[in-house]
Amino acid sequence: MQQLSEENEARYQFGEFVVDPVRRLLSRSGKPIALKPKVFETLDPNLGFAHWLLGLAYMYKGSYEPAIRALQQSIPLSGDSPDEPASLAQAYALSGNKAEARKIFDELKQQANRKYISPGTMADLYFLLGDKDQAFALLEKAYNEHDNMIVLLKIDPYFDSLRSDRRFTDLLRRVGFPQ
Repeated sequence: MQQLSEENEARYQFGEFVVDPVRRLLSRSGKPIALKPKVFETLDPNLGFAHWLLGLAYMYKGSYEPAIRALQQSIPLSGDSPDEPASLAQAYALSGNKAEARKIFDELKQQANRKYISPGTMADLYFLLGDKDQAFALLEKAYNEHDNMIVLLKIDPYFDSLRSDRRFTDLLRRVGFPQ
């Protein structure tokens, strides 16, 4: 593995590395998102987390093919985490491949019978697959369980089409976001 610069070392230790790409990707500036996959090449290629973040970055940019490739790479490197397959299902759904998204989603629902999977994660998938009512039911569960994804409600672009729904504005109010 190559030696990391001081800046990349700090990011590798999951400080700014986690927060900075998400902050940039969720920016409402309207400017094109510049990705620098070379930065990821300086990381351990067996670090599933890096592939997952790169996949998320491509997905938020709307570049679904490279997102799918990166997310597929992240899954075998990430142990038993449901986050990487859920993100892959999101990328498939957003790319228009609902059949593949549904296949992964069905596997996650089966896993949820045996282990905990965030209701916020499942809500995203229900929404992307067209079941708005079930998505809201799981967002309520996420709120009641203090799911960490609830803090992204105000900025996550996948919730944009729900913002006009009174259930969503009520949830934002209860979470404590300014209106």
